[in-house]
Amino acid sequence: MRVATVLALVAAVVSVGVWASSEPPHTPSVSTASPVTTARAMPTLSHARAMPTLSPAARSRAVEASTFGAPWPFIASRAELTCDAGVTTVRLNGGQRFALNRSAELAGWPPLEGYAFLAANSGQHLAALIAASERLC
Repeated sequence: MRVATVLALVAAVVSVGVWASSEPPHTPSVSTASPVTTARAMPTLSHARAMPTLSPAARSRAVEASTFGAPWPFIASRAELTCDAGVTTVRLNGGQRFALNRSAELAGWPPLEGYAFLAANSGQHLAALIAASERLC
């Protein structure tokens, strides 16, 4: 088929309204949404959401996988647990801080669930880490 013939066919189809913006009810729509992923990307500054800050009264404790005494839920080997008036968070290897409880999520800290830096079966092992952070309150 020649290019001119193809272009003429496309023009004819468009003029009939097959590809018009108002589709007939029997035409299935195609979703352009991206597929669901199992791990969320790390939050970046481009999200334009201001991160909350900790008060000067916040209490913190450094913990390491080798000395924690319970199964370690992260791929990172070090973390900092913090409690700030009942808002418990964790910061991994000195980087981003994440929520450990609902109060922290409501305060604006991103939740841990779904991030790629969690070790396998981490949900089972987070309980000991959350308990250790709550003891700081």
